[in-house]
This record gives sequence, structure tokens and C-alpha cells, in this order.
Amino acid sequence: QDNGTNVRVELWQLVPPATGNNPIVVTLSAAANVVGGAVSLTEVDQTTPIDAGPAFAPGNSNAPSVAITTVTDNAWVIDTMASPDATATVGAGQTEQWNFNTVGGPPGTLHVRGAGSTKGPIPAGAVTMSWTLSAVQQWAIGAVALRPASAGVTLLSWQESY
Repeated sequence: QDNGTNVRVELWQLVPPATGNNPIVVTLSAAANVVGGAVSLTEVDQTTPIDAGPAFAPGNSNAPSVAITTVTDNAWVIDTMASPDATATVGAGQTEQWNFNTVGGPPGTLHVRGAGSTKGPIPAGAVTMSWTLSAVQQWAIGAVALRPASAGVTLLSWQESY
């Protein structure tokens, strides 16, 4: 989801991932301010991992949010949000997984805030993933719900970098 030329969010998946520790590598075709985050979950249904979504929304306010409706009890929702150079506070009931602002570059360089969170396990139904920004900004947000395998989904680990 793009919002103008300043912010963009993307959600990617890997099914089924190789077991063990595996690096996630992002290669850009040109220099850019980028924030990336990854979440690794266990016990996700490998046949139909996407329970609902993805859902995306762009906006211009201090309250990025996106609604998604889970289908299966005990699903997990993952979101990612981007905005220019503002402090971001995660919404109620969500667990912040990454929250970075790019730094550096010549004067006038646009800095980008990238953040992500998880919520779950949750019952089937509507859920809103949200953030509060310290100032009115352009933003883009995306969310996806993951369907649990019969044993339920457990957050295994998370990693952040920029």
C-alpha cells in the first residue's frame, strides 16, 4: 500500500519455511530509507495460512488504523505501519514488535517511521489494528490474519532492523 511517494507498506509470507535459523535478506535496487521487520510464528496452518486479509489503508492523520475480520478462533493478526518522521505508539491490546525511525542522510532527507505489531490469539470477528502518531502525517498500514493449525499459533520470535 502506497500513500503518495513518502510511505509504503508491504506484507510478505513464506510457506512452508525451512526449519532452523534462516536469515531474511532484503536487497534494494536503489538507495532508500527503509524499515523492515519480521515475525516468526509456529503452529500456523501450512495449507491455508491466511485466515483473513490482507487489508490495507492509507491516510493523513495522527491515527493510522485498519480493520480486518478473522474467520477462525485463535487467529493472530500482524500489522505494519509507515509514516514520515513521527513517534508512533502501538494500539491497545497489540504487542509492538518493531518501531524504528530511519536516521542520517543529508539535510532535508525524509526520515521514515516503520512499526509493526501482533495481536492474538483472538476469537473470530472484527479487529482493528491501530497506532497513534505524535503529529498529523501521511501513513500507510496493512494487516493480515493467520489461521492457526489445530494446536493454535504461538509467537516464536521476532527480529527488527533498518
